[in-house]
Amino acid sequence: MYYLTLVAYYIYFNSSKVFYYLSLLIVALFYMFVLKESVRDTQKLAAWVCRQEARDLFCLQFEESATTSAAHPHDSNASYYRVSVLSRIIA
Repeated sequence: MYYLTLVAYYIYFNSSKVFYYLSLLIVALFYMFVLKESVRDTQKLAAWVCRQEARDLFCLQFEESATTSAAHPHDSNASYYRVSVLSRIIA
């Protein structure tokens, strides 16, 4: 009976260590997954901003309606300038 008790304690304490390390491994894997997803989202956002910077640098045209003649709408007093996507996001 004494040896059976020793074996039971040995199995119990070793199984608790195994359970502890297994749960530690599962928590670490979960945090790695969360970190990977957040990095992936950041990379997607950075790729989107780069794509928008390359594609959507656009010219905004500001026309004063008083200077635009009805007969010749293409002869307007217009000014053009570039606005980047980052300045639109920040502003």
